[in-house]
Order: sequence, then C-alpha cells, then structure tokens
Amino acid sequence: MIDINQKHYRMMAVFYICLLIIYLYGFGLGFPSKQYYDEEHYVKFVRHLIYDHQYDVYSNNHPPLFHLLTAVSIKLLGDVSYAWRVVSFGAGLGVLLMTYMLAKKISNDSFMACFAVFFSVFDFISLTQARIAMMSSLVLFFMLLSLWSFLRAFSEEDNVKVKELRNAGVFFGLAISTKLISLNLLAFFILIFFVEMKKKRVHRPLFFKFLNYFVLVPIVIFIGSQLFIPFLKNGNLAQIWDIFMFNIKYHSGMRQAHPYASKWWSWPLMLRPIWFYFESQGHGLFITSVRGIICIGNPVIFWMIPVAVGNLLWDYFKTKSRIAGYILFGFLLQWMIYSFSKRLHMFHYFYYSMPFVSMAFALLASKIWRINKIGKGVIVAYCLLVIVMFVYWYPLLVGVPISYDYFAQHMWFKSWI
Repeated sequence: MIDINQKHYRMMAVFYICLLIIYLYGFGLGFPSKQYYDEEHYVKFVRHLIYDHQYDVYSNNHPPLFHLLTAVSIKLLGDVSYAWRVVSFGAGLGVLLMTYMLAKKISNDSFMACFAVFFSVFDFISLTQARIAMMSSLVLFFMLLSLWSFLRAFSEEDNVKVKELRNAGVFFGLAISTKLISLNLLAFFILIFFVEMKKKRVHRPLFFKFLNYFVLVPIVIFIGSQLFIPFLKNGNLAQIWDIFMFNIKYHSGMRQAHPYASKWWSWPLMLRPIWFYFESQGHGLFITSVRGIICIGNPVIFWMIPVAVGNLLWDYFKTKSRIAGYILFGFLLQWMIYSFSKRLHMFHYFYYSMPFVSMAFALLASKIWRINKIGKGVIVAYCLLVIVMFVYWYPLLVGVPISYDYFAQHMWFKSWI
C-alpha cells in the first residue's frame, strides 16, 4: 500500500511540474501581437499560401512542413499571434519530453534523465525558441524522435527492431521536410549502425533496410511534403525542383551582414545574444520602462559547458563510456557542423546542441550526486542557482515590462545590448 501511495504522489508531482512548465513557457504567448524577428518572413509566407495560393520563395528558404502546419493552425484558430506560434510551442514542449526520453534511452537511468530535462527547461534558449514562429523547435523535435527510435531499434542484444528502424526513417523524413540542417543526423545513424555491425549483431540484409529507411523513405516524405505546390496559382511539378535549388544556392551563397551575426565558437560564451524584440518608453536618458525578448543562454549553465564537456571527454577516453561517447558525438555534431559553413551564423543555432548539453550536465550532476552528502549539497545548490537565474531573467525572455534600471542590471557586457 505504501508503494502505491508513493507512486501516486510521484505521478501527481510530475503532473503539477508539467503544468508549471507549460505555464512558464506559454505565459503571454500572444505577445507581441505583431510578427517579430524571423516571424516577419515566415508569417508572410504562410499568408501567401492561405490567401493568395502562392509560394513566395523569397520569404521562405526552407522546406515547407512547418509552414503548412502553421497554416493549419491559422485556419483553425484565426490569423492571430498565438496561432502563428502554437506549432513551435507544442514542438518546444515536445523537445523537453524527448530530451528526457533520449537521455533515459542512452543512459538507462531515469534519475539522470530527470536532470537532463531540468537543465533543458531552464537553459533560456529552449524557452525563447518555443515561443516564436520559427521552425527550430519543430525540426529539433523530429530529430530527437528519430534518434530515439533509432536507438530503440538496437536496444536488444541479439535482435534489431525493424519497426523502430522504420519509425526513425519516417521522423528523419519529417525533420528534413522542416529544415535541411537535420541531414547532419545521418552521421549519427551511420556511426551507430556500423558500431552494431562491428558487434556482428547486424546482418547484411539489414544494410539494405537501412538504405531504404534512411534514403528512400525520407526522400519520399520530403517530396510528398511539397506536392501541394502544383495546385497553387501558376504552380507545376518543375517548381519543386526549382525551389529546392534556389534554397540550396541561397544557403550556400548567403554572405550578407547582420547586426546579430556571431561565430559558431562563440555561442557557449554568449558573446552576441539576439534581441528578438525590443521596445522602450521614453527617450535617451529619460527611458522609463523596457519590454523585450532576448535569445540568450542561462549563464550558470552556458559558462559551465567546458566543465560538462570535459567530463564527457574524461569518461569516454578513460573508461570508453558508451553513454559519454553518444552524448559527446551528438553535441559536437550539432555544434561544430557550423564550422564548415561560410554562411551567416546566429546564436540561436546553438539550440540544436542544447539537448546534448543538458545530457552532459545531467551525467556530471548524477555522478556528483552519488558521491556523498557533500556531493548532493553541491548539486542542490547549483540547481537552485540555475532556477534563481531563470527567475531573474524571465521578464526579458517573455517580454514582461520592466524598469530601465532592471534592464540595465542584465546588460553585463556591451555586446549584449
């Protein structure tokens, strides 16, 4: 009877924690009532689809799945600000869930997985990406789903779950139909696949299934997501290829300047965060209040990334830890891929690395927790500091009006303004 009660209380605690997270992430989702940052391009594109039945290639240079889902949201809820953002909001919450599921799958440790989702919830960047009509949270959600399914396919010692392999291919197809950056996930799939082959658990026929599920199926889904184009005004099948080539040329050749551009290596240092939105009351020395949304990271987490990643490196090279290896490879893959690109880079691209950052912190935190009482005290204190920093910055993450003095307290460096 005691065990039943304990399970009941745990479930209730999880339920109320989830409600709190939904409230924190969804508070004032409709603000601002106008488009801000890249919403200006994407909402414009969706409106062209809905009202003009045209594909405006100049206001969208990504695959259209996110925009199609947003169009459905607008049709159902109306052409209002929260309807533009509800797809990102739902996917952003899904990213938190999948961070837990993936961490648990990699580590087989629900305690460590709880730490992972904790650090994800309070990392700041997950919040701001879940509240803006951009495709980042949707593509990351599909990427994590795909990776989780792929790992599940190889979870049994002498058996490969072909159904999970197929599911991973479908989610991968949905990811590339949202944003092509998700193609880098193929490197993770290939690594895990050949590791399993080396163990002689994978037979030759499965290689062809791999090609089918991670080449053919994603291509079919990618093309299928664009088959609405011939039904638009002046649309035809050839436009699918033309739009794809335009997008490739745009991203490979984009060299324009941007005031919030930043180098990939600087993202963990937060040298140049992004003001998604900013407004103030008053002028010059007489500014009385500020209302803004800044895409920045939690300093308590971001500036400790070298420690968490250092622990991964130690665990992997010292003990050949599979858990540390997967997390380390995922982090480096999602972050350092931008080192090969010469196009414009922005701080919010680091969002794709954050689930692995959170897992790196979770692995270190769970290790320290299990040392002794002092270790537990250190982790409790650190987690409280993470929460305190979240509360301190929260108004500037969701656009709550604040005094100019409170705003100025947060501008620790000139590059943050």
